[in-house]
This record gives sequence, C-alpha cells and structure tokens, in this order.
Amino acid sequence: MSHNKHLAGEQKLTPNQKFFVNLTPEQRYEELKKIHPGVHTVKLFDPATCCKLEEKVEKVKSNALAGKYKRFTFDKAPLRNKYFFGEGYTYGSQLEKKGEGSERLFPEGTIDPIPKWIYKYIIAPLEEKQLVPKDWINSAVINDYLPGGCIVSHVDPIHIFDRPIVSISLFSDCALSFGCKFSFRPIRTSKPLLSVPLRSGCACVMSGYAADEVTHCIRPEDVLERRVAIIVRRVFPDAPRLTTEQFDNLCNKLDRQVVHRNKFLQSDESCNSRFVSSCDSVKGAKRTFDNRDNTKCFDDSNLSKYEGQCNDDKVKCAKF
Repeated sequence: MSHNKHLAGEQKLTPNQKFFVNLTPEQRYEELKKIHPGVHTVKLFDPATCCKLEEKVEKVKSNALAGKYKRFTFDKAPLRNKYFFGEGYTYGSQLEKKGEGSERLFPEGTIDPIPKWIYKYIIAPLEEKQLVPKDWINSAVINDYLPGGCIVSHVDPIHIFDRPIVSISLFSDCALSFGCKFSFRPIRTSKPLLSVPLRSGCACVMSGYAADEVTHCIRPEDVLERRVAIIVRRVFPDAPRLTTEQFDNLCNKLDRQVVHRNKFLQSDESCNSRFVSSCDSVKGAKRTFDNRDNTKCFDDSNLSKYEGQCNDDKVKCAKF
C-alpha cells in the first residue's frame, strides 16, 4: 500500500487493513502470533557510534538545505523530512493514480547514490551479523522526524522492495505500531495491534507476515523528541519505473505547486506546536522506554506484554 496523504476524515484502508480495527481478544492474539516471527530488534550500535552516525545525519541535513542534492533526493514536509539515496519512488501526492501497486521508481540517475558512510557504518555491520546478504542493499532512506511527526499506516510496496526491511533508530527512542487506523484534523490513531519499542542504536528487521500482510506506522504521540530512522532495503531489479514522459509530467506538476508548497511549509512552526500539544497527554502519562544502553531491544518472551502498548520506562533522547 502507498503512503497516504494527510487529509480530513479517516485514512482509506483496504479490506484487509480494516480487519485489524475491531478484533476480539482471540483474533488479536492470533494476529500477534502471525506478526511476531517477522519482526525483531537487535542492539547494533553503542552510544559513541550513535553519536558518529547522528553527526553524519546532520551533514546530510545541511547538504540538503544548501541545495547540494538532486531534486528527488530530498523531500521536505511538515514534521518529517525524507532523504532518498540509491533509489527513490513516488508516493503520496506524487502518485499518478492512487491505490496499491501504483508506486514507481524514479528513472535511474535522478537520485543521489548511497553515501559511503552508510555503507561503512550501517550496511557493513548488518552484513557481518548476517541480517542481510552481502552486496544486497541498494536503497537507503533517512526519515528525520520532529516531535509529533508520523508516518501513516502502510505496507512498503511489495512490487518494489524485497524483504527484509531494516531500519536503524537514532537521536531518541520511539515505537513501531502495527494495525493502526488513522483519522485526521485532528490527527488520531486507533489502538495498535502491536507496538514494538524502537530504541536508539537498535536495528529493526521486518519480514514475512509483519511486512506484507499488516500495516505499520509511526504514531505522532510516540515521537516526543527528534528521531531519525535510516531504512535500508533492496529494490527488485525489475521493479517498475516512471517513463521519461511520466517523470517529466511529475516535474511539471510539482513546478506548478511550488508556490503553494512554499506557503504551506512556512506554517511548519505553528503546525509543530499543534502536534506537540497533542502529545502532552502522552508525556503526562509517562509512557517511556529503556535508555539506549539496554542490550535487549525487544523482549520476545511474552507476546501479550506488547499488545497495544510500548513499555513503561521513560523516552529519553540521548545527549552527547
């Protein structure tokens, strides 16, 4: 399923997704048993390495703001910026038509290559731990969330990306939620079927039923500090791409929208304040996670303890 644009009303879901909204306890547990084998987290980086990676992310951010990247490498939006490397694809408002399977890769050469530091500090350790095959990853995305930022329920396009999907968390802790339904203006989410803690320095590896048959999201109430996710994946060699004509049409469409887009982005600060205010109740509830030094990222010994919640320790942004 494609990433959905934030519009008024409820998020449009496929029949399969709607199944996860109103389940009996027995059905929820059966779904948990199917999701569980396909998602796990691994402590990959110590605080010193996290600090080094966070400095690299800051350099990416400054390069983007200085206009050093190709047009579709950097995608700026309220509360979340995306940086595509290696491969990029259409999503949200960029889609020529909506619906599952509509996503298309950009033409070759229109996205900047994967930075060397991602190969050295992220891909190489993943290969060494045999979490991914050697020379397998050809796509990297950096999602940079401000407090209250989110990504709505979706499934990474199965016609574009191979499995597993691996994400690295930096700057602060968060949670990956499965089976949520979003509504908008104001933004709200249903109770997750499952929430997996994403601690800074951990890699989350997702495949099977968890990656293909149930949506996942980052909820705004779970992003209490700035948080970065570096997502590395393999794009299929035969994944569909935009034709030259389709790409030119997309560029022309975005050119016509640029004035409106700039006005919209000027509202970032007020939008940020509204989203942060919506998270105050979450802060008051003191829902938190273990700090980044905890060697166990995801305790898989008891499925029920993760159902619809994250953990009971404090979300804490690492300071260096």
